[in-house]
Amino acid sequence: MFEHFPDPFEIINILTKKINKYFIVLGPYNEKLTEGEPEHVFSFNENNIPESLDNGFKLVHKNVYKIWVSLSPDDCLFYKKLNYSQFIFVYSKQ
Repeated sequence: MFEHFPDPFEIINILTKKINKYFIVLGPYNEKLTEGEPEHVFSFNENNIPESLDNGFKLVHKNVYKIWVSLSPDDCLFYKKLNYSQFIFVYSKQ
């Protein structure tokens, strides 16, 4: 959902004020905004994920996954690799 905000880390900093331990974020990674969802206004990538937040949270885990989709709901052996990646990152209060 954070890709819908022009400055998602402003929202994340507000939300993490209420959290004591971990904050986990999932979303599209390295998305080309002109080709993706029209309501997406921010694209997460390696250059814009901060190692720490303004309120003491530190990045403790990050990973990017390619998305696979079954071509047939009846046969999960056939998969098509989409040109789409999803990220997960975890911040921990230090």
